[in-house]
Amino acid sequence: MTVYISGHPGGPDSLLDVAGKDGTQPFEDVGHSEDARIMMKKYKIGTLPPGECTKFIETCSRLKWAILALAGAIIVGFVIKKYAS
Repeated sequence: MTVYISGHPGGPDSLLDVAGKDGTQPFEDVGHSEDARIMMKKYKIGTLPPGECTKFIETCSRLKWAILALAGAIIVGFVIKKYAS
């Protein structure tokens, strides 16, 4: 998924919404083409054991908040620099 996420036609959120979960039903619900099914086989590298899925979700959640905090700090820095000058 890491290699393909930026090129996914449905955008990264549609993949991230099912990260660490069984994405079979959401994949089927969208009605993917046969080309998409063939492409999926190319990118599938395995299946996570149940305990690993939880670790992945927790890691993604922490990373998301760290990135948001960093972005906020950068914005605050720019605002302070602009009004302090």
